[in-house]
Amino acid sequence: MSHSNTRKNATDLVGGMVGGMAQAVTGHPLETIKARLQAQGKQRVYSGAWHCCTDTVKNEGVRGLYRGLSPPLAMAGMLNAVIFGVNGFMKRLIHKDPTTPIPFAKVILAAEMTAPVYCAVLTPVEVLKVKLQVQTKGKELYKGPIDCVRKVVANEGITGMYRGFLATLSMRFVGLPFYFGTYEASKSVFKKLTETDALPWYLLLTAGGLGGIGFWSANYPLDLLKTRIQAAETSVALPTMIKTILAEEGVRGFYRGFGPCIVRAFPANAVAFCGWELTVRLINSFA
Repeated sequence: MSHSNTRKNATDLVGGMVGGMAQAVTGHPLETIKARLQAQGKQRVYSGAWHCCTDTVKNEGVRGLYRGLSPPLAMAGMLNAVIFGVNGFMKRLIHKDPTTPIPFAKVILAAEMTAPVYCAVLTPVEVLKVKLQVQTKGKELYKGPIDCVRKVVANEGITGMYRGFLATLSMRFVGLPFYFGTYEASKSVFKKLTETDALPWYLLLTAGGLGGIGFWSANYPLDLLKTRIQAAETSVALPTMIKTILAEEGVRGFYRGFGPCIVRAFPANAVAFCGWELTVRLINSFA
């Protein structure tokens, strides 16, 4: 690997770290509401997103909306560093000429190649986050992230930290092409309209937000399956969970929590992509 590519990989890692931390803080309250709506089955506790929000604040205070924040916040930098770093590496691997724009088909291929590496790191963090998010005041099973890891490993072994890996991987295989593809396509349109390659921050935010909406619109049912599997007290196979939801809730059951998810998708991913882009630009300006 050339020195130039090594530097670019490092720059993507740092940019992803900045974007990830901004994303975690911005989107976590709506992420908590989404997780709680997804986790409830036939016995519904909340009638909808607003009820979930007001009930959580009433019983747990605003801090209740930030349950489970510590794992994604602590790991957000690393997770986004991985996804942006690996994706940048894959794009450079399959498109050798840095002087020409990468074809859209290669953007999609690089996104698919990113998914397995990203999910290997993401799944344990998602398991922790979901288990901490869905527990409510007075019914806490875990005192915090460390206690959660200890109990999961004690009860299920290390494989318990990878519960829902198949659903997570399927979700990323479907969603990442929409994530990076929508972002790059939006940037391409904006560049033609503004006749500049250095897009202003507000257009980067817009492109990033659209990428987030594309990602979640494409694979929300898979995310719900992942959450149900990870929130369950005992291990549940993916086909079994699909059959259970269809039997008890119908197709609509796969879209519980979709509203807050889409509301969150735009701002959270807007700051993630913009944070990455602007950090990369800043680092490159000192080159």
